[in-house]
Amino acid sequence: MTPADLTPIERRLRDAYADAAATVQQHDVNPNAPARPAPRPGRPHRRLGQRLVPLAAAAAVLLVAIAAVAIPRSLDSGQQAHGRPATGPVSQLPRYLVTIRSYPYKNQPSSSPVVLEPRSDKTVRAPRTAKGGVFWALDVRNAVSGTLTAQVEAPVGDNWNALAAQGPRTFIASENDEGLMGRMTSYFYRLVIGSNGTTTSITRVGPGVNGVVAAASVTPDGRYIGYLVAIYYGKDYEDAKSLVVLADLASGKVIASWPVPATDYIASLSIDSGGKALAISAYSYNDPDASFQTQLEHGELTQWTSVLRLATSGTPIDKVPELLPEAGTLALSSDGRTLYEFLQAGNVTGGDLLDRAPVTFDLAAVDVSTGRVVSVLHTWRAVWADFQPQLALSPAGGYLLIADGASLARVSTATGQYTAVPGRVPEIPAGQGLGKFPPGQAGDIDPLAW
Repeated sequence: MTPADLTPIERRLRDAYADAAATVQQHDVNPNAPARPAPRPGRPHRRLGQRLVPLAAAAAVLLVAIAAVAIPRSLDSGQQAHGRPATGPVSQLPRYLVTIRSYPYKNQPSSSPVVLEPRSDKTVRAPRTAKGGVFWALDVRNAVSGTLTAQVEAPVGDNWNALAAQGPRTFIASENDEGLMGRMTSYFYRLVIGSNGTTTSITRVGPGVNGVVAAASVTPDGRYIGYLVAIYYGKDYEDAKSLVVLADLASGKVIASWPVPATDYIASLSIDSGGKALAISAYSYNDPDASFQTQLEHGELTQWTSVLRLATSGTPIDKVPELLPEAGTLALSSDGRTLYEFLQAGNVTGGDLLDRAPVTFDLAAVDVSTGRVVSVLHTWRAVWADFQPQLALSPAGGYLLIADGASLARVSTATGQYTAVPGRVPEIPAGQGLGKFPPGQAGDIDPLAW
């Protein structure tokens, strides 16, 4: 082919590109034209119908070259090809959630539940025999529909006190005998959920913990666990001291611990993937000697959020540097750099719990190194005392699951996109139903895992 032969082709290519440019420009200035989706980061967005059609007259070789680039990119964008499932983040979300619930014995969601045998890792399937009181259960539910798919009860007199997600279908829970007046021991169990939402196994992990474990968070590899424990002592075991503990899950060996003063209470707890940091939110009342009811009706709160690290082991939690002057349900990212927490917007006062006027709450992403809010993922308007949402981070870290009352939603940590989930779950009460921040340490902290 000679230079002279190329001239007509070059001219036709120029004309084709000009046609394509004109088409795109006309679309862009049309006020009624639909908005184009933003391109994926690092990957140009292509509109095949508008940019490639005018080039058809240029050369078949050019079409083949463009097709070779455009087709694989369209497949990479999450579309299915030859039955291959999409691999986008949404397709990797956990299918099941687990909650800790207490039920009156007269309220029986299933007639023959799985029951953990006392002080063992064995389960049996048997009808309930007790006539009064309540039973404690781990409820396994479909994360979209809210349908109950499995339930594991604690033995009569025992209860589930703490819950954490290790992976998409693996959870860690602690159980203890509340009926015993004396030295109490808590045990951790690993619960594995099958692909159909049923319980495939539940096994005890570790030697047990002296005291009542009220909150827990575990690393994805199941090696380390952070937990809050109340240890009872004295002549009649009427005295107690509380600790936040970082331990080896399998051996029970304590790696670090932080005393919790008698007048301080933990609201939420979360561990990073390496077991090197524990984020906590905590609070105290200004008059700890007042009665329970007086504190609720007239008390003032001091709130804070801190990150506990190995170097501060042995330091009381109120002496660890404060990250934020608020306490909300929280989740720490796997790398420990970002904290997701429900925070009240604007000025925070100690008397907010008594104010019935709605205030603004943000689900915020906080830079752990500075305490600065780097983004707000979602916003609510609610009465302070009534806003008691639960939060759980997906194992891959791309989404947060929110249980606000009985409703479910998920939020993308990357984009902040809020998606209401159609299913509903029985409302998850905070602090065993004692209110948002009870003047006393409640169990079942962070009762939602995903």
